[in-house]
Amino acid sequence: MIKKLLSTLLFIPFFIYPSQQLSQTDVVPWRHNFQKLKDAQSVHACQALNRWQKLGYNPDITLLEKNSAAIFQKNGPTLFIHGWLGGKDAYKSYKLCSSDNIPGDVVTFNFPDASYWFKQTIFYGMPVTKSSFAGKLDILALLAVLKTLHDIECLPAVWYPHSRGAGVTQAVVAILNKPESNEQEILNEWEITEQIRTDILSTLKIVYLLTPLTNFDSALNKQIQTKIASLDYLFPSLRTKIIFPLLKNHILPWLTHYDPQQKNPIDYIAQWQGLKAAVWLHLEENDCDVSNDNDENLIELLKGVIPEKSLYVSCVNNGGHNAYEIFINTIIHSFYFLHDCISCKSEVPLHENIPLNNARLDYKKNIKQHLSDFSQTSTKNKGFWEHRMTQRLKNIFLVLCFGSLLYYLNKSSYGICGFHVSLTQHYFSIYK
Repeated sequence: MIKKLLSTLLFIPFFIYPSQQLSQTDVVPWRHNFQKLKDAQSVHACQALNRWQKLGYNPDITLLEKNSAAIFQKNGPTLFIHGWLGGKDAYKSYKLCSSDNIPGDVVTFNFPDASYWFKQTIFYGMPVTKSSFAGKLDILALLAVLKTLHDIECLPAVWYPHSRGAGVTQAVVAILNKPESNEQEILNEWEITEQIRTDILSTLKIVYLLTPLTNFDSALNKQIQTKIASLDYLFPSLRTKIIFPLLKNHILPWLTHYDPQQKNPIDYIAQWQGLKAAVWLHLEENDCDVSNDNDENLIELLKGVIPEKSLYVSCVNNGGHNAYEIFINTIIHSFYFLHDCISCKSEVPLHENIPLNNARLDYKKNIKQHLSDFSQTSTKNKGFWEHRMTQRLKNIFLVLCFGSLLYYLNKSSYGICGFHVSLTQHYFSIYK
């Protein structure tokens, strides 16, 4: 009798909780499928190698696996698409993709101009000559990555692009959804059939557009305006008639793969018609990298192709172009759960505590009013150390401290690395 009772008790946990006995590979099949790329002798690895040779570089596709007791990922991993000056191994990108701020497994890859980092901490270079600023080279790279992920049955359910990456996303979604004749030729060249296009888009549940590049001219103008600052105020024609046309039509085409005639990312939005995925557009006020000039135009175009219940638009003033994480981190788990990309132990509280409805765009409401209202309610209140004036005072203090240290070292018998500097009205000298 006692033996039967013990055997029954031991059997109950396995009967009640069978899902706990499954391995991560069983419940997350794309992990097993991704191993096909790591096996150098496999057909998929050989096909990928041929594809990279055709592309001209290896995007180094990586799957970052994350095991969480509180989150179960469904449908597919997240594809992180980095911006310009970034890369999959860049400190900020790697930290974000490795954390729970992007739920579940994350697929990362490099564009041709990805920055070089030593152990994800020290930046040591970037092949700027390979930049195309969401042009053909970047589009081909993302298409090749998606083709490879399709072949190994590891398609992403969420695309998480930022800046230039969001610009490339606008183009690639359009090409996969409703390709024009010249774009169909590209798809044929890369063996992306209609069935593959359908598979990629049907797997897609969420598309983020985080501070996206929309128009290269607007972004370049804003960059120049920011860099020359007061000179632009005194001599506006210096930017519009000299610097801008020189960079756009001569220096960048000569130095990089940028084509002045290439299509702007925003011009692809019309081809998104019929896309079934949810779209979250996030904007930052005072964006000095890609400009805010086309924000309202982009929203208007998205309204024309995305169903009302599937378009979310957020706008805050949390620190500019690269501060998108501050807000997105607060809603991302709820948004994944809402669109069946994850399930959580605390599903109901997680979904109810975040006001996602504030971001869902009311097509009858004025766009400016929506952006203004959202910014007022969702911009993070800055603490004392986050204010711009505090940052400036802190920088001035650090410069004064460093200057004082150099001054007293120079006056001492030790000198600065063994040298002393003498500066008078008539001469400058360095001596031991």
